[in-house]
Amino acid sequence: MFPLIRFFIELCLLRARPQDLPSSEMLLALVAAANILLSTLGAIPTFGSVGAGFGASALDTAFLAAFIWALLRFHNRPERFVQTTTAALGIGVVVSVVSLPLQMMLPDDPAAAESAQVPLALLQVLTLWILLAIGHVLRHALDVRLPLGIGLALLYAVTSGALILTFFLPPIS
Repeated sequence: MFPLIRFFIELCLLRARPQDLPSSEMLLALVAAANILLSTLGAIPTFGSVGAGFGASALDTAFLAAFIWALLRFHNRPERFVQTTTAALGIGVVVSVVSLPLQMMLPDDPAAAESAQVPLALLQVLTLWILLAIGHVLRHALDVRLPLGIGLALLYAVTSGALILTFFLPPIS
């Protein structure tokens, strides 16, 4: 278990490649479940309930898998789907573990935003870092340059965010 955790940390640090992962559908399912669970915990404050947080997390996970599948099919590399998706979701797990304590530091009261500057800044850095790390994975999976991989990661993030907000944005009261 620890070598796997270490691998995902190394992947986040751009030191490992998705092709170094075993191609295991069981591992993909476990990492996807961990990603959904941790993402749900982080999404509850944003979306207001466990159900909406779970729905948003499940939609994001499904969209990421579909996005990767489409990219790999377009680049004639569908055999890389399991490793690439496992790697991208593993990055999500690591980033969620790091971001959950930062999210807990955020005040419930918007008037107390002054005390939230450091956690907010760190969360923004993590957001940029996950785009870089997923871009790194896509670069290796698609055999493209890193800037294109990052651009594709950004396209995924923007599209996924729009989908999630469309279906799970809490009503404004």
